[in-house]
Amino acid sequence: MAKPKYTITIDPDSPGDYEIEPADENGQTTGDSFTVTDRAKIRWKCNVSKDFGILFMGNTPFEDMGFHGQSGKTTKFRAVVDEAGTYKYSVLVYKATPVFHDPEIIIVDSGS
Repeated sequence: MAKPKYTITIDPDSPGDYEIEPADENGQTTGDSFTVTDRAKIRWKCNVSKDFGILFMGNTPFEDMGFHGQSGKTTKFRAVVDEAGTYKYSVLVYKATPVFHDPEIIIVDSGS
């Protein structure tokens, strides 16, 4: 069975706001945290044409601690590869002045 794919859209004009498509495992589409199952695939995009970076703090649920997206493009999908837990990351959008945001990803065991 295919694992779900999520796209997180960053809004640098409203720091702290982002949108998840489709809704997460709990039906959320916005907020400071969202929940996915192990092996879910996640990618990021910015709703304005600006370069951006994602950096996980401490542990990461992916193979990489950080990655970036180029202006007007989404990052590639990344599969969750770590165990259940809460993972915090920062977003930096390269505008005239940097915009930061610190959401969380919560990963739950798929039960299989």
